[in-house]
Amino acid sequence: MLTSLVQLKNKFLSNKFISSVAVLVGGTASAQIIGIITLPFLTRIYGPEDFNLFAIFLSMLAVLSVSSCLRFEIAIPIPDSEDDAINLVVLSLLSSTCISLLLFCIIILVPDIYFVDILDVDFLPYLKWLPLGVWFLCLFGVFQYWTIRYKRFGLLAKNRISQVSIYVGSQIVFGLNGFLSFGLIAGNIISNIFAATNLAMNNGKVLVDRVSAISYSSLKRTFFRYKNYPKYSTFEAFANSAAIEVPVLIIAALSVGPVAGYLLLATRILGAPISLLGNAVGQVYLSHAPEKLRHNLLADFTLTTLRSLVKVGFVPIFTFSVLAPYIIPLVFGSDWEATGKYIVLLFPWFFIQFLVSPISMALNITDNQKLALMLQVVGLVIRVGAILVAAEYANKFIIETYAISGYIFYLSYLLFVLRVLGVRVTQLIGLLSIGLTLGVISLCYFSII
Repeated sequence: MLTSLVQLKNKFLSNKFISSVAVLVGGTASAQIIGIITLPFLTRIYGPEDFNLFAIFLSMLAVLSVSSCLRFEIAIPIPDSEDDAINLVVLSLLSSTCISLLLFCIIILVPDIYFVDILDVDFLPYLKWLPLGVWFLCLFGVFQYWTIRYKRFGLLAKNRISQVSIYVGSQIVFGLNGFLSFGLIAGNIISNIFAATNLAMNNGKVLVDRVSAISYSSLKRTFFRYKNYPKYSTFEAFANSAAIEVPVLIIAALSVGPVAGYLLLATRILGAPISLLGNAVGQVYLSHAPEKLRHNLLADFTLTTLRSLVKVGFVPIFTFSVLAPYIIPLVFGSDWEATGKYIVLLFPWFFIQFLVSPISMALNITDNQKLALMLQVVGLVIRVGAILVAAEYANKFIIETYAISGYIFYLSYLLFVLRVLGVRVTQLIGLLSIGLTLGVISLCYFSII
């Protein structure tokens, strides 16, 4: 994969988009290397049961945090007006603070007995850490989008390396000192505290210079100007996150053994290419897409982005997925053998997500928030509904159902986005046939290993 990245960089060295991606990929690659190298240590310090509880925490954190800024944060890079941008920052911070405080009050005031039926009883002592986790994850998101606005990709890359180093370093230190399940959770929160603080301090002067543009009337005006974000994108993001995370919570509640822990490790490994390249491309795509839209070049720009992702990502991700059942037990220990098999099953879903993730903001950029919301709600119903049906009538196939439903959703989402951007039907049919072939190959291989 590194060879492919070098070739791509040399080919497009003069391209500002590619050079920006290269900066982010370099930083994210270093962060991923740190994360991957330390994973075998973490899986020997923490058992599948600890990762099972951590999976519950991360699922709840993802669902609760994704809409806590009312999605004003994703609009920060878009406006031409600096006054609008700083007011969007303030609206995001106010929203996340209010929602985190509300969540804290609910957890403190509602007796644990009401959570027993929906959560693993062993997780209840860690529930009180959720509001803090939500708040700092939201702060990190706000300052990350502000940094994207000014195309300070070098800062984002350095911040990512430091964030991951603190993340895994904290988890190792806590684990070696006997704080097992809590150590995984604490490492997550501490790393987000650092990342948010670092970006805020590095952007401090620019933020302070714009303070004079903040007033009640300007906040009100900005709120109504960007009302489609809380009105549609908030529920879209919530539906998307819930569609991914609620099935994990259901699996954790209904499965015997730490199945959610195995899934967490599988998704963390398969998610590495999305973090390594997909998120980097997505951040640069977001910074350039509004300009491409103004010049009617967004469809071509999006297809070029997808082709580059396929060239760079397919061979290494596919090869690793095929070998995962044999590699995982050797690297992470025999307790994690199931993770290797899950990787095979999840490959089509995560490869399609690898393609969709960078261009997923296209619907918001083109002011198609209603369509994005509708797609995510349909995805939520299909994915959660499929898991509930499998849990009731075919529990032993619940993981297969989870993987197939995710794959179908992301493939459909990709086709819808491209169609909205004006991509030809013949090209969409070609993409559909490739996607279906990936799914069939993965299922056949999973059935024989």
